Amino acid sequence: DGSSVGAVSSYTFASITANRAISASFAVSSYTITASSGSNGAISPSGSVSVTHGSSRTFTITPNTGYHIGNVLVDGSSVGAVSSYTFTSITANHTISAGFEADNQPPIANAGPDQLVDEKSIVTLSGSNSTDPDDGIAGFSWIQTQGTPVALSNPNEEETTFTAPDVLPAGEALVFQVTVEDYSGVQT
Repeated sequence: DGSSVGAVSSYTFASITANRAISASFAVSSYTITASSGSNGAISPSGSVSVTHGSSRTFTITPNTGYHIGNVLVDGSSVGAVSSYTFTSITANHTISAGFEADNQPPIANAGPDQLVDEKSIVTLSGSNSTDPDDGIAGFSWIQTQGTPVALSNPNEEETTFTAPDVLPAGEALVFQVTVEDYSGVQT
């Protein structure tokens, strides 16, 4: 009869003694998707995003330089390290959050200082000053790149030794290279 009775799903006319009128209006239901991200990256759009019933909404996840996507949680469950996520046929509120991790940094190889040695002496090469800024050093690999060939005692260890060869009176330069690998498989 022209007066609102609120958002009710049914209405009963009681004691009808005259003509009565009833009308109903409908609105599309809306929901909120709360989008957030940790530091070192962003999610777009972010914050409280309003969506309508049955619609779809895509979120884009972008790490800052030097970082990668660590994990994306949708409604508290992991969907992996995805760079975008689409909610489809939305019928409820949702949450999405993204976390970021620093990219692996390569190790720093250090074969030690130059050495001046006598013939037939035992020479130790050490990579003990090699470092890795994030996940540590997993292995070493030594090779000789110049000079009279010598046999390295432990070419896949942090330290290796060899016996200095006989050389001409002017001496000779022997050159060695160490390759250092971190636990992520990155070599320097």
